[in-house]
Amino acid sequence: MLSGHLWWRRWSPLREFVILWIITPDHRDTDSWVLPVDLDGELDDWVQGVFRWIGETYRLTWLDDTETLAMRRALQIDTP
Repeated sequence: MLSGHLWWRRWSPLREFVILWIITPDHRDTDSWVLPVDLDGELDDWVQGVFRWIGETYRLTWLDDTETLAMRRALQIDTP
């Protein structure tokens, strides 16, 4: 573990998760994530094209490869 007077850093194991980019019906956009422990329950809904978030139910749209790349750039996922 590295530490200092004004900062602290601890390395932890990598873990995978799902990033969700959400555009609400009132055109707000936000993002969220789902950890593997919660994924099984979410996948059942997603296969049906349904996404539940903060007590609301939304239509889920899968992105194609081009849209996925654009989203990764917008969220700066591939930025070093």
